[in-house]
Amino acid sequence: MFLDRLWFFLNRLWPILYILAHATIFAWLEVEMEGKHGWAVNLPTSCAFGGWTWYHIAMNLIVLLSVGAVTRGYDSIFKNNWEKYVAAVLLYVFRVAVWFCVEDIMWFVINKHYGIRKYTKHDIFWHADKTWILGTILLNWFVLIGAIILGFVEKIATNKFTVFVETGIATLFLVVSCLISLSLTYDSVETVPDKSVCFGSESTAFNYTTDSCNICA
Repeated sequence: MFLDRLWFFLNRLWPILYILAHATIFAWLEVEMEGKHGWAVNLPTSCAFGGWTWYHIAMNLIVLLSVGAVTRGYDSIFKNNWEKYVAAVLLYVFRVAVWFCVEDIMWFVINKHYGIRKYTKHDIFWHADKTWILGTILLNWFVLIGAIILGFVEKIATNKFTVFVETGIATLFLVVSCLISLSLTYDSVETVPDKSVCFGSESTAFNYTTDSCNICA
């Protein structure tokens, strides 16, 4: 009985748990690629449009597809058939917005050159031109306010709390992550990554003295 209830509970929360895990792992991936140089400024990718590089375009497409995989529809009874499609689209947009908020903040939590203490307008050149309120960019507050409004709409229309629950879980996850980040000591010194057994001798970005390199074990 306990396992059945646990499985039911986790199944209901699977979409938001997936989104949190996916966004956090993607943030980690970006940290591994970018180091302290955010916004792909040192990556071999060209500008696309709107201040985005082609890397960012590809990244956004991956996010849209990934979130879509866990947002296949909205399970409820509606008076009009078209309403279920509107509900599904709104839920999808909400989850995409949550993904980007989580990924953006977790990039700093994970990055040894920053930490959440350096999540400031003065330390982040790619967010310097944005409006900041109470320690974060205005867009994040728009997402939170929009999530709250959407949560009330969902409650009135369907008597469900999906948006409220997922917003609460995402917020709790970010708060705990930020508190952990505040308790850690970050090393801002940039060091040469160890590629001694990962074809380091072929690198054109780093000067390695190793004579031969093999595939990473």
